[in-house]
Amino acid sequence: MKLSAGAVMVLLFALLAMPSVAEAQLTPSTHRIGLLSPFRSNEAATQPLQVAFVGALRERGWTEGQNFVLEARYAGGRHEQFAHFAEDLVRVNVDVLVAWVTAAARAAQSATKKIPIVTVYVGDPVQLGFATTLSRPGGNITGLTFVPAFEVYAKQVALLNEVVPTASVVGVLWNPHNPAHTFMVRETEAGARALGLKFRPIRVPAPEQIDAAFAELARERSAVALVVADAMFGVMRARLLELAAQHRLPTMYGSREYVDAGGLLSYGPDQLEHARRAAYYVDRILRGAVPAELPMEQPRRMELAINARTANALGIKVPAAVLLQADHIVD
Repeated sequence: MKLSAGAVMVLLFALLAMPSVAEAQLTPSTHRIGLLSPFRSNEAATQPLQVAFVGALRERGWTEGQNFVLEARYAGGRHEQFAHFAEDLVRVNVDVLVAWVTAAARAAQSATKKIPIVTVYVGDPVQLGFATTLSRPGGNITGLTFVPAFEVYAKQVALLNEVVPTASVVGVLWNPHNPAHTFMVRETEAGARALGLKFRPIRVPAPEQIDAAFAELARERSAVALVVADAMFGVMRARLLELAAQHRLPTMYGSREYVDAGGLLSYGPDQLEHARRAAYYVDRILRGAVPAELPMEQPRRMELAINARTANALGIKVPAAVLLQADHIVD
């Protein structure tokens, strides 16, 4: 059938008015989920957590590339990057901003009072000013907290003391750029003093200073170390483990991933469970829930992990009472 010149022009204009394939993929019903991550995009620590988060979203009906796009920004362990990236996510107008760690949540809080923020792995949100109460946060921030209370650090010290009762010094590596660490160090010191141990806090504001921190602590006689949970330390995990082995320092960490990679002990919440649970909050918010009224959650349980091979290499016999408490043992 031959079309008239007028019909051809009408058809041409109609085709030109149609959205491109790329434009069609991002419809008004497509949501933007911002992710403020402490890791590098290609880092081993990033992948399982992000996969768990995206997988849990899929289980709730959200498929990346179909009804949501992930706007991820990776700080690579540099807390000073969070402010810039948080502002960038606000500029692209994400529907919800997922702040993985305390420093990321602080940057997001400063960048917006309107966009909903979901925390994943942060310190006490009430003490840090992210929420009025856990049951009713009251602002644009909700989500999960890393610890049921900062007293968990006293528990870490107590476990170290049980495993290495001959130690007289507890050295704590902490990052002054992390807003939660002031509280964490305070509780760690209280735990050490209660056990009659000398407390040795060592500031580590940058990755380049980790080597010096371990060397400083190794000069102490009868010392053990505690590495406070932090994004920068997570990025530098391999180096931390290498230095702990090199200086033969019994060391406690905040998550099982360290123990799986060769660390002696860890006591803390399950990071993968937190990543999956964060998807619950994102789902609720995208479906209309108000962050101010979504109760914040504490860890459902804490897990103790022990690397028996590392203990043997250090000449440590882990007491049976501690082994019985362990949720995970690397033989």
